[in-house]
Amino acid sequence: MPVSPPCDTLHTIRLYGILGATFGREFWLAVSSASEAIRALNILLPGFERFLNTSQQRGLTYAVFSGKRNLAAEELGMDHREEAIRIAPVIIASKNVFAFLLFMIMGIY
Repeated sequence: MPVSPPCDTLHTIRLYGILGATFGREFWLAVSSASEAIRALNILLPGFERFLNTSQQRGLTYAVFSGKRNLAAEELGMDHREEAIRIAPVIIASKNVFAFLLFMIMGIY
């Protein structure tokens, strides 16, 4: 994975959904890539790394954006200094999740 050069300016990192509600919605960090931002948040926020690592058990995965562009896994280490880095939870599509949501809407669960 390519290593980004050191960054000396602060960049906006935004967390959405349950991540933002649990750990805070906006951060300014001296990072140049999404992977560097996630590593920094793992260090700065107690429980953040564990929360990410156990999210799949709760039916969640994450989408990472640079500006409005959804990043692929291989792009996380690339330089994204011009845009805010946004991390948003996404429900993992499965029959159980859809059944649960349907029951919630119907008021059964």
